[in-house]
Amino acid sequence: MNKRSIVSLILLFLSTVACTRYVPVYPYGPGRPPGGHSGHSRGRSTSFFMASDRHENGQGNNLRALLDTAVKSSAVMPGVVILNGDHVGGGRTPHPDFTVSDIYQEIDSVLNTNTVDVILGYGSHDTGCTDGYEAFLSGPRRCDGYYVYGISFAQMSFATDSAAVAAIEAGRNADDSDEGHDGPPDGGGEPPSDGGQDGSPGPPPGGKGYSGLDTLDRRGLSAESATKNFSQWVGSLSDNAPIVVMSHMPLHAHRKDNLGASVWLKALKRAARRHDVIVLWAHNHTVEQGRPGEESSENAHIERSNYLLVPGDSIYVQSPVDSVSVGDVINFTYVNDGYLKLGYGSIVTFTDTRGDGRYDRMRIERFTVNPADSLIGTFGDTRWRNPYVTSLRY
Repeated sequence: MNKRSIVSLILLFLSTVACTRYVPVYPYGPGRPPGGHSGHSRGRSTSFFMASDRHENGQGNNLRALLDTAVKSSAVMPGVVILNGDHVGGGRTPHPDFTVSDIYQEIDSVLNTNTVDVILGYGSHDTGCTDGYEAFLSGPRRCDGYYVYGISFAQMSFATDSAAVAAIEAGRNADDSDEGHDGPPDGGGEPPSDGGQDGSPGPPPGGKGYSGLDTLDRRGLSAESATKNFSQWVGSLSDNAPIVVMSHMPLHAHRKDNLGASVWLKALKRAARRHDVIVLWAHNHTVEQGRPGEESSENAHIERSNYLLVPGDSIYVQSPVDSVSVGDVINFTYVNDGYLKLGYGSIVTFTDTRGDGRYDRMRIERFTVNPADSLIGTFGDTRWRNPYVTSLRY
């Protein structure tokens, strides 16, 4: 048994004896509760900053500069920072070892991490995290009047537990021959298509086995089991507070590597009958690339047309068969985190304008470290101007 397998077994044991609430590696410390403000008053608000795909490879990144720009430009101090996966890696070093303390230090240079809740999602390049899977959010976290729910990379990549188990087993065999695979190719392009010619689901995304840290996630191996846990949790809630769902993998069809998307769509639509649901997605870098006239502009348009979708909008969701997408209408908000490597991110603010203790308005504002970027005035190729402001329904 290799070292990684031993560590994974230890984490599995700890998860079975720990309480069901996620406990971060780095505590909040003294100060205000996680998520920002407390108390009930008219105009009360709380905010979180979001971005994804930092892809640090030892050459610096835009996290510190983007946080500083967003805070100064908005005059908003977020109580939560959400970074939605792929914190490192890419290119010739796809899965380097790293510690999340490096990320905390960058955030701490702008915000005080003793009073800000830092929530990390798990992406396809994050298997080298030396802090283990506990450093990432899986399942629910209660913030200031809203919830954040983390979906793992595998839980969106695989539609069924049997497909996930097959990929994990293939990953173990590959580990023995030093050919392990932690996730599909990244960088915004199309990964190899491995779907069955007869229309049946093909091998796992990327065509090889899977051995990411989330293979022993106690909330589910795939969309099949993870959505059951998600729906049970939603059903146990006694309030109608907003639910922010963070998934490194998107729902919409494009790269054919998110085969659990249609399963999650059903669960998210059920949850949105009683809650305002905001789904955060990442992974597909071309959302901030491929300007009009460039060679990659057609692929980029697919991503930018899904940058921000709202209740009543249409979406084409990836099915369990990699060559098939399914059209549907959503009843929740679906928004990209912002491609951090190129200097993009957003601040989301919930406000209680009535003073009844419930948030009734949401504002999403994009920011960039590139002041000359003419495209920051919109949310991709959607009809929505930046910032986007809407009323909450529940």
